[in-house]
Amino acid sequence: MEFGFSGRELKLREEVRKFAREEMRGRNVVSGLEEESRDKDWEFSIQMSKKLSQKGWLTMSWPKEYGG
Repeated sequence: MEFGFSGRELKLREEVRKFAREEMRGRNVVSGLEEESRDKDWEFSIQMSKKLSQKGWLTMSWPKEYGG
C-alpha cells in the first residue's frame, strides 16, 4: 500500500500554501465569531470566501459532467 501523496496532491498542497502565504501576509488569524465581530475582519472573511469559492476550495464540488 502506498500512503504518500500523489503528484497531483502535492501540487494542490503547494498551491494552497502559496495562496495562504500571499492572502494572509501581515494578518493575525483569529478563529470563530470573534474575528467576524469586527467590521474590517468581516469584510476580509467575505473576500476570502469569494476567493476560495472561485478556486473551488470552499465546499465540495461535483465534476462538470454531473452538473458541477
